[in-house]
Amino acid sequence: MKLILFFLSLFLLLTAGCSVYQYKVIDQELHVYLKDKDAEKVFLLCSLDEYAPRQAVDTGSGTWEAVLPSDREFNYFYLVDDEVFIPSCKMKEKDDFGAENCVYTPLLGME
Repeated sequence: MKLILFFLSLFLLLTAGCSVYQYKVIDQELHVYLKDKDAEKVFLLCSLDEYAPRQAVDTGSGTWEAVLPSDREFNYFYLVDDEVFIPSCKMKEKDDFGAENCVYTPLLGME
């Protein structure tokens, strides 16, 4: 039991303050959630609109939500308190400046 509590405490310590993201499709819309309890402002930037910042809405408890179309492929990244944040995603692509962006593909999701 002590070992389980040790690893649980270690996990919570290591993930404290880290941003975590997830998504779900609701009625043909892609709802993207970023969990960052320390963030004061979050924007999602994507290739659908030439990377114009889309302000994410704080839904409470440090969870930020942005809504996008779910039927088109696009590249994306976040600005969290004016700092670029690239979530850990399986599909990435280099942009014109050599940085990586995540890729959303409708059939594969945001892996």
